[in-house]
Amino acid sequence: MKNVTVVFTSGGGNWLGTELGDGAMLKQKIHQLCISAKGFPDPVADPEMKHVMGTDPRARVFLMQQEGAENWLCDQLSAIAERLEELQAEDESCILHVAVRCRGGFQRSVAIAEILAALLRKKLSDQPIMVAHLTLLLVLAVRQLHFGVNKGDSLSLDDTVHEV
Repeated sequence: MKNVTVVFTSGGGNWLGTELGDGAMLKQKIHQLCISAKGFPDPVADPEMKHVMGTDPRARVFLMQQEGAENWLCDQLSAIAERLEELQAEDESCILHVAVRCRGGFQRSVAIAEILAALLRKKLSDQPIMVAHLTLLLVLAVRQLHFGVNKGDSLSLDDTVHEV
């Protein structure tokens, strides 16, 4: 059994392409697993949630309150765990990239990447897991500069890339 690092990324389809192919980094193969968060209602449509970032616990609560959310998350976690088990049985160390995508990349994909990473951490405490929010800082900057919203919000690198 070889070492597999799981990297969850969140991002918005407005900013990132949705086509993912397997790649490599430092001679380690990167296996892709893409999850769409677009099936959840967009929190922007709710006046109380419109300006809440996905790192805010209120975003996770909002998503978890949606009908079928718990079952959907369990299905996604099972698919991740199954793919991870397959990769661990192979001969080489590699990276499993779990790409969580939505439209804007600052609410649904962020919150779901955090939730899935935390659930996987509970299930597999020794598993190397990282989370990176690829478009969160960009979207926050555009919202502040162009739209004049989220002026009081600030994020650090620790908010956008971290180990779980």
